[in-house]
Amino acid sequence: MAITGVPKFDTLRVTVINIELDKRSMVVEGAFQDSKTTRIHGWFREPGDVWSKETKEKVAELEKLIEADLSVLHFGSSAAPTRVGLRPPGDGGIGEHVGEDAPSV
Repeated sequence: MAITGVPKFDTLRVTVINIELDKRSMVVEGAFQDSKTTRIHGWFREPGDVWSKETKEKVAELEKLIEADLSVLHFGSSAAPTRVGLRPPGDGGIGEHVGEDAPSV
């Protein structure tokens, strides 16, 4: 007999991500949680191919970044680019970062 009602949880939390890159599969496990009490009301496991194109692209990006990190760790250098997004600020002012010869203040 099934029982129906109003769930007391309002949050979904991912707790485990298992990616098999050779099979291009990803299994995600998580919990249904009440954000006010932090009580867990149930667990879920999603092994299906329900991932968006954007999620799959980010997994592929993560794979490349991890391989670059491992290359540095085990080979001392990386053949893959490790920078994604903006470069961190260094010495100088904003002019140096945008390519202008403005003095730093």
